[in-house]
Amino acid sequence: QDNTKLVLRVLKKELPMLFVECPKESIKHCSKEVVVTDNIHNLNFKGRESLRISVNMLSRAGKYLTSDAKMDVMWIDQTEDNEIEARWRIVAHQKIGPKVDMDGYTFFYLNADGEISAIVVDEVAPRRDTSFAPCS
Repeated sequence: QDNTKLVLRVLKKELPMLFVECPKESIKHCSKEVVVTDNIHNLNFKGRESLRISVNMLSRAGKYLTSDAKMDVMWIDQTEDNEIEARWRIVAHQKIGPKVDMDGYTFFYLNADGEISAIVVDEVAPRRDTSFAPCS
């Protein structure tokens, strides 16, 4: 329980900074055999080193391929004893191509040792129109 709160604090600090710097502390809290399921890009991989490389590439891509990549963490909280859920939005103006505007969730599952043992990333839905139209 205490380690879940520690991991939660680290994620709250590092997730919003994803496109500024690689979240090193969060990765340290992952088990060596962490399983990552990225349902947005249909990717599955295993291992802390693979996660570190993948997140580092994402962070760098945000810097080099966009003019202003930003990850807004709308909320992040402990939902079960060993589960943390984050709701986020990525907005970026690509240097070449359309604006990226994506809403998603990430679920972090902790093992008995308090390490992140599984991460599942899922998209809510890409927003096609960023203008707001109130319901009538």
